[in-house]
Amino acid sequence: MALSYSYLHTLRSIIASTINETGIVLIDSTPTLYRYSTQGEYLKHANMKGFQSYPNRYGSSVAMTNDGKYGLVCDNANERVLFLSLEPVRLLSMIPITKPDVVLFSDDNSFFVLGSNSGRLDVYKTLNCEHICELHLSDSIVCAAFSKNGSKVAISTMDKKIHLLRMDTCKVVHIFRIDDVAEAVTFSADNNKILAFTREGTTHVLNVLLKQKFLGDPSLEWPTHIASGFNDNVILLATRSNQLVIYNNSDGVKLGCVNFDYWGITSLSVSSEKIFVGFSDGNGVIIDLHDILQEAYSAVETGNINKLSLLASESPLIFVNQDLCTKLEKHYDAIFKFNPSNPDERKGHEAMVSLIIADGTLRKELMQSLYASEEIVPFMEKISLGNAQGACVSVYKAPQLRQLREFHEVRSSCLKELMHEIKLLEIDPIKFNEYIESAPGGCTKCVHSIIPRPEVLEENYKKLVSSASSKNYAALMEIGEQHEMLRQTKVYRRLMSYGEALIDKTLVLIAAGKMDQADEYASKLTRIKPFALTGNDFKNQIKAFDAFDTASKSNNLVKLFTLASEYPALRTTQIFKDQIDLYKKNIMTPATVYAKKGEVFRVSALIAPYAAIDYFEEKNIALLKKALIHEIELYAPYGEEQSLLNAYHGYFGWDNEYAQVCLVLKFPPNLTKKLDEISPECKNLSTLIPGEKVLRTRQAELSK
Repeated sequence: MALSYSYLHTLRSIIASTINETGIVLIDSTPTLYRYSTQGEYLKHANMKGFQSYPNRYGSSVAMTNDGKYGLVCDNANERVLFLSLEPVRLLSMIPITKPDVVLFSDDNSFFVLGSNSGRLDVYKTLNCEHICELHLSDSIVCAAFSKNGSKVAISTMDKKIHLLRMDTCKVVHIFRIDDVAEAVTFSADNNKILAFTREGTTHVLNVLLKQKFLGDPSLEWPTHIASGFNDNVILLATRSNQLVIYNNSDGVKLGCVNFDYWGITSLSVSSEKIFVGFSDGNGVIIDLHDILQEAYSAVETGNINKLSLLASESPLIFVNQDLCTKLEKHYDAIFKFNPSNPDERKGHEAMVSLIIADGTLRKELMQSLYASEEIVPFMEKISLGNAQGACVSVYKAPQLRQLREFHEVRSSCLKELMHEIKLLEIDPIKFNEYIESAPGGCTKCVHSIIPRPEVLEENYKKLVSSASSKNYAALMEIGEQHEMLRQTKVYRRLMSYGEALIDKTLVLIAAGKMDQADEYASKLTRIKPFALTGNDFKNQIKAFDAFDTASKSNNLVKLFTLASEYPALRTTQIFKDQIDLYKKNIMTPATVYAKKGEVFRVSALIAPYAAIDYFEEKNIALLKKALIHEIELYAPYGEEQSLLNAYHGYFGWDNEYAQVCLVLKFPPNLTKKLDEISPECKNLSTLIPGEKVLRTRQAELSK
């Protein structure tokens, strides 16, 4: 059964997201805050004023809690980080920090971290924004992660180090040095290991207790983000390409990957049955796992291990569901005994075994059965003789031997050698040939397709370069899909950078109103496979411009803003900006004056032409609330102030205007903060004061 997908599109790169049963909250790089249903239906958006756009689409300058309640936004221009409530959107605190670049919340949302290009790191409590500690590290901060129990923080810096911070002492207790910059880090479920994923595609597993490190399965990709905390067994690794990789979070074993038709994953969030993936071009994909999970549950209950193996092979994302992982662990005996009959079953079966043995008890039992098996003797003999090829063949025949550390070491050695070969190919083909001739004989036919033989690697690298020179992007992409290691080459990465540059150029031309030229660049995108859907999406948005222009000239505001919501690129045009300026000049400015005078009727009359336009809903509600609360301040009959304030609070909850009026009227505010959506009838309130309204100053005069 195929996975179910839904799609959405924001204005620019989606750089932060959260998905749960109530919906999806996104922030793109403009930055704009969006809300969607879990099916991808657009609900509303709000522009975040005073921020510069984020040029680094793969950075960590924006973060949200898993429940979508809080957000952190780096404001580099003003050297601060804004701590926001997202339900409703409200500023909680402005935290000064020089060159802020990295922000994140802990998995349980109890803490958050701020990191800077200068190497400074600050830790805070989320609940009250209490500052816990401040560190100054050796180089600029790339990324960080909290341990699952919140007792530690792992911090990656540009000088190829992983710093281990203990929260109770606020001190770095150890520094791991690795061979490349780690772009993504996370902790294992038992908090005793750190998984670090580097730019070169290697995976480091760092043992916190023993202060040791070893290699896990490589991602073969430039990593961008990690999704964790949704599961005790699994993490998802986002990459700078079109791949989403699933890992066992205990020992760095890859369980599978998913390929997309968009390029560059810039955001990732997970719930029990849904996954949201945001991309560098503003596209977003919602993956619904419900149906395939039901099929997996059925296979578990009936003991159909071959069906389970096929499902795990075809759709490894089913492992994100904690309930399914728990069920698999309970059936470990049947899974361990299963003998796959074809490559797809073998792939899924190995993934399930790797998942299950993250449990310490089950791992101990599996290791005992392995060391008692007949297969381990020839495997260990080949290992002792340095016969890597023979050892790999033994593992191919007995897949459970993959769980042995000796096998990981063999494979890591092969991958290191392969990375060296690729670098030599790019630097000097002659040196590559000299190295191959002088190197000891390696595997003649590796059982793992990711490790090609030298002659195959050389042949396909030449094809890669030739395809790039002739601009045969389809052939180039096909080679990259067949031989994943070649995605590490500069040739392949230059193509990806070219595609992203085309996206930016298309958006600039749309904003300038040069639709013909924008269409030409969009057409170029359609000829590069990972960017084809983006190119077609841009072409559709460009086609909508004429209707958008017509709606503007005829002052059809409902249609104009409907088109702007459906086609986000249109919101960058001068036409749209002029409409916003008109609203500010003709509606916001005079309505604000009337609101401060408590003239609710006049405010309602002014905003009426925009009442049916979702884009202005929040602004209109803010004006109406201001008018209603100032009406109470200026016109409330003496003796009725408390009941009127209670009525306002019942509709809209606590806000700054309400608190100020309570202070003026000398009544204690109800500090319970209502977070529910405003009901439709509240939007049509014309007054909270029945009968004739008399100014309180006039009431005071009449009472004398």
